[in-house]
Amino acid sequence: MKVSKLRDPQTKRLLFRVYSTQPYKPFDLINDFLRHLERRSYAANTVRSHAYDLIRYFKYLTVIKINWDTVSVDNIVDYVYHLRHAKSTTETVSYTHLTLP
Repeated sequence: MKVSKLRDPQTKRLLFRVYSTQPYKPFDLINDFLRHLERRSYAANTVRSHAYDLIRYFKYLTVIKINWDTVSVDNIVDYVYHLRHAKSTTETVSYTHLTLP
């Protein structure tokens, strides 16, 4: 997944959208949420941060082989635990060294 930066031609507002890399198409679930934030006038940097955080979360779900619509409370607790105990920001982003309790 990749975050793309766009500018609304009418409002000149900075927008962010998430696309899957193969095939290159919008990730509708995340983008619907980003549009919701934009409609509520969240700052562009906040929307951008949420985009990257949601990519990180969906990558985590892929690694643990959980579909987003079957997530349990335990899965969320495990994710928060992972974020709190990751040794570095790089580790939380790459998930190449992902270890779960």
